Amino acid sequence: MHASMGPRPQGAVSGSPDLPRLSYKFQRLREQLRQAILTGELTGRLPGERALGRRFEANAKTINKALCDLSSEGLVTRRIGRGTFVISPAAATEKSARVYSCHMPDALTAAPHRAALIDRLRAALAASGHRLVTLDRPQRGRAAVKIDPSAVEDRNGNGHAAGSPSRTVDGVFCIPADPLGMMQGEPTMDLLAEVLRRQLAFVQVGAPSSAGKVCTVVPDYVDAGFRLAEYLYLRGCTRVAMLASALGSSALNQVLTGAQTCAARSGRVAVSCEIASPPALVRIASGGSAEPIGVIAIGAALKAVLNDASMVAARRGKRMVMAALGEPCETQAVAAKVTSYDVDATRLTNWAAKLAMEHRAGQRPVEIIVPGQLCVRDGGAGLPQRTPTDVAV
Repeated sequence: MHASMGPRPQGAVSGSPDLPRLSYKFQRLREQLRQAILTGELTGRLPGERALGRRFEANAKTINKALCDLSSEGLVTRRIGRGTFVISPAAATEKSARVYSCHMPDALTAAPHRAALIDRLRAALAASGHRLVTLDRPQRGRAAVKIDPSAVEDRNGNGHAAGSPSRTVDGVFCIPADPLGMMQGEPTMDLLAEVLRRQLAFVQVGAPSSAGKVCTVVPDYVDAGFRLAEYLYLRGCTRVAMLASALGSSALNQVLTGAQTCAARSGRVAVSCEIASPPALVRIASGGSAEPIGVIAIGAALKAVLNDASMVAARRGKRMVMAALGEPCETQAVAAKVTSYDVDATRLTNWAAKLAMEHRAGQRPVEIIVPGQLCVRDGGAGLPQRTPTDVAV
């Protein structure tokens, strides 16, 4: 016989109807705590769970469960290692304002394009009333998820945070520098462990994660390699070589995979990939074939290629056709009028902000892949542009 479809009794646990109802004693305790907070009997930092248990005649485990319920209602905030605090009415209207930190030392933000990417991320968060605080030095462990309270007003309004050396942020962004080369600024295992322990939002931008499964927002590096190689083949190149500042990064391997796929589909020889050293540049520029060679300059290697006399001569003599792939917001290819695969940095940062703001404890990591467009700048015939579609994995 089917159960009645009448209204669910107040206090029943949501979810499966087979779950037991909350006990009357627990509901009464939770209501007592709620009224004590609303009437001002309990303010600021609450006593410990054992002290509250003696006061309300309940064990510490039940007190903890009731405080968790009140925390989900927004009456209190619980911070690991610091205690439980009552959220003041004045601050309750501002509790949606969050503070995020950007895990990228200043030494790696000196390049204008990296600073521009952080500015876009800051603007994306500010549009929803949140703030981004950048770190001024590498941080490890707990220090990586805490900031100086002077950097942002405390939203609890009770003054307890102002007297402490730091406060925990609501989430962490990681923006590694040179993801296509040396890959600097990746999160340490200490940082990831602290983020996981505190169940904070964590999003890595611009580079696949090699430290563990985390939320990431990355350009479509496979599509970039395919499109750049396809362009060079259509320009008459029979061979394609990739030049990078360093080998082994996950992003570079994805670009190579895309280029190799294009070569296999068009029946060409495999694409080579090597470091842009002076001997390699001279050897590639000398050619040895009647057809021009295609060169894909990856990341920081573009500067070395543009400054090498043999490569400049080969390009002027039409013995070489060049294309490039750089970091988001980088303008070196634009200034040199080199065809490149460009990704809209605003789409990257908007996705990163969305993932962080919609983070829920225990959710599975999500990877957002953002495709770009091939921008032809050297007078060659452009390929038919495809409508880019962001993909969530």
